[in-house]
Amino acid sequence: MAESLPLEMLTYILSFLPLSDQKEASLVSRAWYCAAQNALRETNVQYNIPVSSASLPAIKSLGLRGITCIGLTNLDDSPASHQVLKSVAYHLGPNLQSLCLSGGSPTEASFVALLLGCPALRILDLSGCNSLFTSGTLLAQPEMAQQIRQVLHGLCELNLAGLRDLTDLSFNRLSSCAPNLERLSLA
Repeated sequence: MAESLPLEMLTYILSFLPLSDQKEASLVSRAWYCAAQNALRETNVQYNIPVSSASLPAIKSLGLRGITCIGLTNLDDSPASHQVLKSVAYHLGPNLQSLCLSGGSPTEASFVALLLGCPALRILDLSGCNSLFTSGTLLAQPEMAQQIRQVLHGLCELNLAGLRDLTDLSFNRLSSCAPNLERLSLA
């Protein structure tokens, strides 16, 4: 009888179960496996991706699964980081709702390019990303700020904790690009 339920209904039912029970339910049948995978995705599990060229196939795979919440680790200004950011924007960007770059060192250009590929972003964690604010020129160009404002219209949570180079001007530029901001962390 449960096998005759639509996938959406099975997913909804399984979303109420703890992860251990969802795992057990996924062993019942192929339909239940798919429903359990969908339920898992809907719980905003953050996938932490180390930045390296070896991560590119995983990023593509996560994109096919419609993953909405990721964190990037070991982010710097290397060619591998640029390649990973492009891949994230292309494969994950359209569905991405939560992005954590905590402690990373992306260049301003690669950061802006990444944001432009993430129109559904609701949560952005830039804690410890001092390299973005060192020069003080992030979003200084009005046309670039306008493009970012269009992309970040749905952003409701922004984490700017631990930024020693964040100036009032840089803060105002970035926060003005997120008109629907509900939660801000500067601790």
